[in-house]
Amino acid sequence: MITVEEISVLLKNNGLNRKTRKACPDILKSSPKSGKQKIFNAMFIEYMDYNMNQISTKKRTLMCTSDVIETVFGRYKNELNQNPANGITDMALIIPAMTSDLNREEIMKAIDASTVKQINQWQKDNLCDSLSVMRNEFYNTKSAS
Repeated sequence: MITVEEISVLLKNNGLNRKTRKACPDILKSSPKSGKQKIFNAMFIEYMDYNMNQISTKKRTLMCTSDVIETVFGRYKNELNQNPANGITDMALIIPAMTSDLNREEIMKAIDASTVKQINQWQKDNLCDSLSVMRNEFYNTKSAS
C-alpha cells in the first residue's frame, strides 16, 4: 500500500511522462518481493508502458488525476443547487462554459450566429425534458381528464 501511495502521489503531482516513467520502477523495487507483489509490479509497468505509447510525443505529460473533473462537477452541482427544479437536462450545457476562457466578443458572436428557432430545434433533438417539465405535463394531463 505504501508503494502504491508513493506512485500515486508522484503521478498525481507530475503526471505520466518519461521522467516519472523512469522513477516508478525504482519505487516498485523498494517494495517486498512476494508473489502477488511481483505480479502487481509487472502489470503496473505494462500499464504504464501502454499509456506512454498513447502519448504522441515523448515530451508530453499525461495527467493522472481526476481533480479537474471533480472541480468542474462541483461547480456544476453548485449551479444546480441554485435551481434544483431544472434538473440535469439543459443545465449540462454550462459545463463547457466553465472550462473555457470565453470573452465577451466570443459570446456575442455565438449568440448572433444562432437563431431562437435553431436553438429550440437543437434542444428538441438533443435534450430531454427535466423532471419539473415532466411532472407539470403529467399533472396537467391528469387535471384535464
